Amino acid sequence: MQSKIDEFKKISALLLTEAGALTDRPSWGALKLLAKTLPNYQIDLFSEFSQSQALLSLLGSAEAGPTRDTNLKLLLNFFLQYPPEHDFINVLAALPESELTNNLLPFVYEPGNIGAVACYILAKTNYSASAMAFQYFLAARVWPKTDLINLSFLARHEDTAAICSTLDTSATEQTSPVTREIFAEFSYILFNRPVKEPLFPDLTPTAKQPGPSLTLENKTAPVCKQPEPGKTFQTPSEVPVRRAQTVSEQPSSALGKNETMSELFKPLLAICVCLICGLIVSSWYYSEPMQFSQPAKKTTKVPQFWTDAVTRQRITPKFLAADKDYRMAELFLTRDKFSEAQSLLEDALAVDSGHLQALFRVGYCRMRLNNYKGAEEAFKKVLSRDPVYEYANLYLARIAVINNDHPTAMACYQAEYAISKTPSPGAEYANYLEQNGHIDKAKEIISDLKKRFPGKEIILSKTTTQAKPLQESKQQ
Repeated sequence: MQSKIDEFKKISALLLTEAGALTDRPSWGALKLLAKTLPNYQIDLFSEFSQSQALLSLLGSAEAGPTRDTNLKLLLNFFLQYPPEHDFINVLAALPESELTNNLLPFVYEPGNIGAVACYILAKTNYSASAMAFQYFLAARVWPKTDLINLSFLARHEDTAAICSTLDTSATEQTSPVTREIFAEFSYILFNRPVKEPLFPDLTPTAKQPGPSLTLENKTAPVCKQPEPGKTFQTPSEVPVRRAQTVSEQPSSALGKNETMSELFKPLLAICVCLICGLIVSSWYYSEPMQFSQPAKKTTKVPQFWTDAVTRQRITPKFLAADKDYRMAELFLTRDKFSEAQSLLEDALAVDSGHLQALFRVGYCRMRLNNYKGAEEAFKKVLSRDPVYEYANLYLARIAVINNDHPTAMACYQAEYAISKTPSPGAEYANYLEQNGHIDKAKEIISDLKKRFPGKEIILSKTTTQAKPLQESKQQ
């Protein structure tokens, strides 16, 4: 029998190096014949098999159908608790998509290692799920960010808009704020596609005790040999701990001796403990009082709150919730979808009215949608909270130009020029002055800009100032 096992391993290794569909590979026929000659899957026989070899033995011994589906689900339920082997993923990738849909995809709903590994394997096999399925996946469990990124690989690029629209509609029906957060985070990931390859999931170390066996239809499931550290596992810390022999598994004679010895040592142990405790108490009682030195004072103070590096605002739960809507709105702005962005920004302000970036962008969207009065109100609110907020005065100046309010435009341009850290607002101010007959003042500003920003080519243009966004405004 050992010769058959060794031969099966050799054929399995050869099969894994071959290309094409699993059943079309040259070694598949020999492996299939040999798998059927092996006895029922017993632990003492298959404990030395790797994940991929155990899976191949099951696939080779049973034709596709209900029986193999049932057995495959039971095996996957066991294997998915551990980090997957590279060859194990390759074997699953060679299966027809219908078998993955019936047997592997349902495990995505499971929490913990099982759901994380199932999602990772499907992402590695380039599996594509239905656009309508994601709302059910996301609502089924808590999703770590790594799992959300891997789940995004199951979505086709052309389905991104449809999936996000479905999630946006379904989010209003979710009673759990955590689920709504997951919906928003997944939409954000779909729009950004932050990585090009699936990420290995963060797994909880598992020390599963196999027990006698996993019962399948007609056979007993193989319990795969866990790979050694540094070979097929991603990190040594993720290798399952092998089960040590318990007391109940020791021979009865040895157990009897252990019990007899423990009975003899119990009184001696109790006497030793009492003597040690007595010595400790007496030494403490008759010793001189111990002088304790004052601990050194800590010079570093722990901050009472954390501040966002960009917005300089306190990071609170309200800010984080509003900031997600703000970041999603920025994606719509890159596509010039101002109405959709404005709606998200107003939602952000409804959660946290102090989110200045969201308030500024509301004014920007209103201006691009020709709602100049509403835009003016938003920009003035921003300046009332932060008088040196960049570009707020610039946009107010542009609105004043449209309204033919030149004194206001002049004042706003001057205020922006005083705080601007880029040359573009100053150049626009100089052009505005030149167009309105203040040529000397315009030349003075151009000369000043060349000193402040050496190496920049700054000239007066003959174009009329329009209420269009500068390139720098997208950095806000």
